[in-house]
Amino acid sequence: MVLFLERRLQEILPSIIETPEDLAEKRLGSGDSVCTSIASDQQIVAVGTRRGIVELYDLAESASLIRYVSLSDWGYTVDDLGGVCCIAWTPDDAAFAVGWKLRGLTVWSVSGCRLMLTIHQIGLGSVSSPVVKPSQDCKYEPLMGGTSLMQWDAFGYRLYAIEEGFLERILSFSFGNCCLNRGVSGTTYICQVIYGEDRLLVVQSDDNDELKMLHLNLPVSYISQNWLVQHVAASKDGMYLAVASLHGLILYDMRVKKWQVFGDIT
Repeated sequence: MVLFLERRLQEILPSIIETPEDLAEKRLGSGDSVCTSIASDQQIVAVGTRRGIVELYDLAESASLIRYVSLSDWGYTVDDLGGVCCIAWTPDDAAFAVGWKLRGLTVWSVSGCRLMLTIHQIGLGSVSSPVVKPSQDCKYEPLMGGTSLMQWDAFGYRLYAIEEGFLERILSFSFGNCCLNRGVSGTTYICQVIYGEDRLLVVQSDDNDELKMLHLNLPVSYISQNWLVQHVAASKDGMYLAVASLHGLILYDMRVKKWQVFGDIT
Protein backbone atom coordinates (compact mmCIF):
# COMPACT_ATOMS: atom_id res chain seq x y z
CA MET A 1 0.00 0.00 0.00
CA VAL A 2 1.37 3.42 -0.95
CA LEU A 3 0.50 6.35 1.29
CA PHE A 4 -1.03 8.63 -1.30
CA LEU A 5 -2.81 11.14 0.95
CA GLU A 6 -0.10 13.74 0.44
CA ARG A 7 -1.84 16.85 1.71
CA ARG A 8 -3.40 15.25 4.80
CA LEU A 9 -0.23 13.40 5.83
CA GLN A 10 1.89 16.49 5.39
CA GLU A 11 -0.47 18.34 7.75
CA ILE A 12 -0.22 15.82 10.57
CA LEU A 13 3.33 14.54 10.05
CA PRO A 14 5.37 17.50 8.81
CA SER A 15 8.62 16.27 10.32
CA ILE A 16 8.34 12.92 8.59
CA ILE A 17 6.83 13.56 5.18
CA GLU A 18 8.00 16.84 3.72
CA THR A 19 7.76 16.40 -0.02
CA PRO A 20 5.88 14.22 -2.52
CA GLU A 21 9.22 12.60 -3.36
CA ASP A 22 9.64 11.45 0.25
CA LEU A 23 6.06 10.23 0.26
CA ALA A 24 6.46 8.06 -2.82
CA GLU A 25 9.24 6.05 -1.19
CA LYS A 26 7.18 4.97 1.81
CA ARG A 27 5.53 1.72 0.80
CA LEU A 28 3.76 -0.26 3.48
CA GLY A 29 2.13 -3.66 3.63
CA SER A 30 2.82 -6.98 1.96
CA GLY A 31 0.97 -6.45 -1.28
CA ASP A 32 -2.47 -7.48 0.00
CA SER A 33 -3.38 -4.34 1.96
CA VAL A 34 -7.03 -3.26 1.85
CA CYS A 35 -7.40 -0.45 4.41
CA THR A 36 -5.35 1.82 6.66
CA SER A 37 -5.77 4.20 9.60
CA ILE A 38 -3.31 6.69 11.09
CA ALA A 39 -2.75 7.53 14.77
CA SER A 40 -1.33 11.02 14.34
CA ASP A 41 -0.30 11.51 17.99
CA GLN A 42 1.50 8.17 18.13
CA GLN A 43 2.82 8.55 14.56
CA ILE A 44 1.72 5.00 13.82
CA VAL A 45 -0.15 3.70 10.81
CA ALA A 46 -2.22 0.50 10.98
CA VAL A 47 -2.57 -1.43 7.73
CA GLY A 48 -5.26 -4.09 7.32
CA THR A 49 -4.73 -7.01 4.94
CA ARG A 50 -6.78 -9.61 3.09
CA ARG A 51 -5.13 -12.22 5.33
CA GLY A 52 -6.95 -10.83 8.38
CA ILE A 53 -3.72 -9.41 9.82
CA VAL A 54 -3.11 -5.81 10.91
CA GLU A 55 0.43 -4.47 10.53
CA LEU A 56 1.63 -1.50 12.62
CA TYR A 57 4.30 0.81 11.23
CA ASP A 58 6.22 3.55 13.03
CA LEU A 59 6.21 6.65 10.82
CA ALA A 60 8.77 8.33 13.08
CA GLU A 61 11.26 5.54 12.29
CA SER A 62 11.12 5.51 8.47
CA ALA A 63 7.87 3.55 8.49
CA SER A 64 9.51 0.52 10.10
CA LEU A 65 7.31 -2.44 11.07
CA ILE A 66 6.54 -2.43 14.81
CA ARG A 67 4.43 -5.57 15.03
CA TYR A 68 1.42 -7.27 13.57
CA VAL A 69 -1.73 -8.44 15.34
CA SER A 70 -4.18 -11.19 14.42
CA LEU A 71 -6.41 -13.81 16.02
CA SER A 72 -4.41 -16.75 14.70
CA ASP A 73 -3.11 -17.55 18.20
CA TRP A 74 -6.73 -18.00 19.29
CA GLY A 75 -7.50 -20.51 16.54
CA TYR A 76 -9.14 -18.18 14.02
CA THR A 77 -8.08 -18.15 10.38
CA VAL A 78 -8.84 -15.91 7.45
CA ASP A 79 -11.46 -18.47 6.38
CA ASP A 80 -13.33 -17.78 9.64
CA LEU A 81 -12.97 -14.00 9.74
CA GLY A 82 -12.26 -12.86 6.22
CA GLY A 83 -9.94 -9.97 5.52
CA VAL A 84 -9.73 -6.77 7.56
CA CYS A 85 -12.37 -4.34 6.28
CA CYS A 86 -12.00 -1.35 8.65
CA ILE A 87 -9.73 0.06 11.39
CA ALA A 88 -10.60 2.84 13.86
CA TRP A 89 -8.26 4.44 16.44
CA THR A 90 -9.53 5.72 19.79
CA PRO A 91 -9.48 9.54 20.16
CA ASP A 92 -6.31 9.37 22.28
CA ASP A 93 -4.62 6.91 19.85
CA ALA A 94 -4.04 4.46 22.71
CA ALA A 95 -5.97 1.59 21.08
CA PHE A 96 -7.62 0.64 17.82
CA ALA A 97 -10.61 -1.41 16.73
CA VAL A 98 -10.43 -3.90 13.86
CA GLY A 99 -13.45 -5.16 11.94
CA TRP A 100 -13.42 -8.26 9.74
CA LYS A 101 -15.36 -8.82 6.55
CA LEU A 102 -16.98 -12.12 7.55
CA ARG A 103 -17.30 -11.99 11.34
CA GLY A 104 -16.82 -9.76 14.37
CA LEU A 105 -14.45 -7.10 15.61
CA THR A 106 -11.76 -6.74 18.25
CA VAL A 107 -9.94 -3.93 20.06
CA TRP A 108 -6.17 -3.94 20.55
CA SER A 109 -3.77 -1.73 22.47
CA VAL A 110 -0.79 -0.19 20.68
CA SER A 111 1.42 -2.72 22.48
CA GLY A 112 -0.52 -5.59 20.91
CA CYS A 113 -2.69 -6.59 23.88
CA ARG A 114 -6.16 -7.78 22.92
CA LEU A 115 -8.65 -5.75 24.96
CA MET A 116 -12.03 -6.86 23.60
CA LEU A 117 -13.47 -9.43 21.19
CA THR A 118 -17.04 -9.97 20.00
CA ILE A 119 -16.39 -13.49 18.74
CA HIS A 120 -17.07 -16.61 20.78
CA GLN A 121 -13.72 -17.62 22.26
CA ILE A 122 -12.10 -21.04 22.40
CA GLY A 123 -9.10 -22.35 24.29
CA LEU A 124 -5.56 -21.58 23.16
CA GLY A 125 -4.85 -25.29 22.88
CA SER A 126 -7.58 -25.99 20.34
CA VAL A 127 -6.27 -27.66 17.18
CA SER A 128 -9.36 -27.02 15.11
CA SER A 129 -10.56 -23.79 13.60
CA PRO A 130 -13.65 -22.47 15.43
CA VAL A 131 -15.94 -22.36 12.41
CA VAL A 132 -19.50 -21.51 13.40
CA LYS A 133 -22.25 -23.77 12.11
CA PRO A 134 -25.84 -22.55 11.74
CA SER A 135 -27.01 -25.11 14.29
CA GLN A 136 -24.77 -23.70 17.01
CA ASP A 137 -26.33 -21.39 19.59
CA CYS A 138 -24.50 -18.21 18.56
CA LYS A 139 -27.52 -16.11 17.74
CA TYR A 140 -26.53 -13.54 20.40
CA GLU A 141 -23.03 -12.99 19.07
CA PRO A 142 -22.83 -9.46 17.64
CA LEU A 143 -21.55 -8.85 14.11
CA MET A 144 -21.90 -12.47 13.06
CA GLY A 145 -22.25 -11.33 9.46
CA GLY A 146 -19.11 -9.19 9.49
CA THR A 147 -18.37 -5.55 10.25
CA SER A 148 -19.32 -2.87 7.74
CA LEU A 149 -18.42 0.38 9.59
CA MET A 150 -16.98 1.47 12.97
CA GLN A 151 -16.66 4.81 14.76
CA TRP A 152 -15.54 5.86 18.26
CA ASP A 153 -17.29 8.65 20.13
CA ALA A 154 -15.37 11.84 20.98
CA PHE A 155 -14.10 10.53 24.36
CA GLY A 156 -13.49 6.85 23.57
CA TYR A 157 -16.23 5.61 25.89
CA ARG A 158 -18.29 4.01 23.11
CA LEU A 159 -17.55 2.20 19.89
CA TYR A 160 -20.35 2.19 17.33
CA ALA A 161 -20.46 -0.53 14.67
CA ILE A 162 -22.73 -1.57 11.81
CA GLU A 163 -23.05 -5.21 10.78
CA GLU A 164 -22.75 -6.15 7.14
CA GLY A 165 -26.24 -6.54 5.69
CA PHE A 166 -27.93 -4.69 8.58
CA LEU A 167 -27.23 -1.06 7.76
CA GLU A 168 -30.31 0.14 9.64
CA ARG A 169 -29.01 -1.22 12.98
CA ILE A 170 -26.20 0.43 14.97
CA LEU A 171 -24.49 -1.52 17.76
CA SER A 172 -22.89 0.28 20.71
CA PHE A 173 -20.07 -1.16 22.86
CA SER A 174 -19.14 0.58 26.13
CA PHE A 175 -15.54 1.03 27.30
CA GLY A 176 -13.71 2.49 30.27
CA ASN A 177 -10.51 4.51 30.56
CA CYS A 178 -7.79 3.52 32.98
CA CYS A 179 -6.71 6.13 35.51
CA LEU A 180 -2.92 6.49 35.77
CA ASN A 181 -1.62 4.55 38.77
CA ARG A 182 1.04 7.16 39.53
CA GLY A 183 0.46 10.67 40.78
CA VAL A 184 2.41 13.82 39.97
CA SER A 185 4.91 12.95 42.70
CA GLY A 186 5.58 9.54 41.12
CA THR A 187 4.06 7.61 44.02
CA THR A 188 2.26 4.45 42.94
CA TYR A 189 -1.39 4.19 44.00
CA ILE A 190 -2.55 1.09 45.84
CA CYS A 191 -5.63 0.70 43.65
CA GLN A 192 -6.47 0.81 39.97
CA VAL A 193 -9.38 2.92 38.79
CA ILE A 194 -11.28 2.43 35.54
CA TYR A 195 -13.82 5.11 34.68
CA GLY A 196 -16.68 5.26 32.22
CA GLU A 197 -19.19 7.90 31.21
CA ASP A 198 -21.00 7.96 34.55
CA ARG A 199 -19.29 5.47 36.89
CA LEU A 200 -16.04 4.15 38.35
CA LEU A 201 -14.64 0.65 38.79
CA VAL A 202 -12.06 0.37 41.57
CA VAL A 203 -9.81 -2.70 41.51
CA GLN A 204 -7.73 -3.51 44.60
CA SER A 205 -6.44 -6.43 46.62
CA ASP A 206 -8.13 -7.68 49.78
CA ASP A 207 -6.45 -9.16 52.86
CA ASN A 208 -5.94 -12.46 51.02
CA ASP A 209 -4.32 -10.78 48.00
CA GLU A 210 -7.41 -11.55 45.96
CA LEU A 211 -8.51 -8.89 43.51
CA LYS A 212 -11.90 -7.37 44.15
CA MET A 213 -13.86 -4.81 42.15
CA LEU A 214 -15.95 -1.99 43.58
CA HIS A 215 -18.59 -0.53 41.27
CA LEU A 216 -19.34 3.14 41.98
CA ASN A 217 -22.15 5.06 40.29
CA LEU A 218 -21.71 8.83 40.35
CA PRO A 219 -24.45 10.83 42.13
CA VAL A 220 -27.31 11.62 39.77
CA SER A 221 -27.42 15.19 41.11
CA TYR A 222 -23.89 15.73 39.80
CA ILE A 223 -23.58 13.69 36.61
CA SER A 224 -27.00 14.74 35.26
CA GLN A 225 -25.74 18.33 35.15
CA ASN A 226 -22.15 17.51 34.18
CA TRP A 227 -22.22 14.64 31.68
CA LEU A 228 -19.68 12.95 31.22
CA VAL A 229 -16.65 11.98 33.38
CA GLN A 230 -13.44 13.56 32.04
CA HIS A 231 -10.77 13.25 34.77
CA VAL A 232 -10.19 10.91 37.72
CA ALA A 233 -7.42 10.86 40.32
CA ALA A 234 -6.77 8.91 43.52
CA SER A 235 -5.10 10.06 46.72
CA LYS A 236 -1.73 8.64 47.71
CA ASP A 237 -3.27 6.16 50.16
CA GLY A 238 -6.15 5.30 47.84
CA MET A 239 -8.76 6.44 50.35
CA TYR A 240 -10.12 9.31 48.25
CA LEU A 241 -11.12 9.49 44.61
CA ALA A 242 -11.56 12.83 42.85
CA VAL A 243 -13.80 12.99 39.78
CA ALA A 244 -14.13 15.98 37.46
CA SER A 245 -16.71 16.33 34.71
CA LEU A 246 -17.95 19.40 32.86
CA HIS A 247 -17.94 21.63 35.97
CA GLY A 248 -16.35 21.29 39.41
CA LEU A 249 -15.41 18.02 41.04
CA ILE A 250 -16.68 15.52 43.59
CA LEU A 251 -14.84 13.30 46.08
CA TYR A 252 -15.52 9.71 47.11
CA ASP A 253 -14.42 8.58 50.58
CA MET A 254 -13.51 4.88 50.42
CA ARG A 255 -13.73 4.52 54.20
CA VAL A 256 -17.26 5.80 54.73
CA LYS A 257 -18.37 4.93 51.18
CA LYS A 258 -19.94 8.31 50.49
CA TRP A 259 -19.70 11.00 47.83
CA GLN A 260 -18.97 14.60 48.72
CA VAL A 261 -20.38 17.26 46.36
CA PHE A 262 -19.08 20.82 46.64
CA GLY A 263 -20.92 24.08 45.98
CA ASP A 264 -22.77 24.86 42.77
CA ILE A 265 -22.49 21.79 40.54
CA THR A 266 -23.94 23.61 37.54
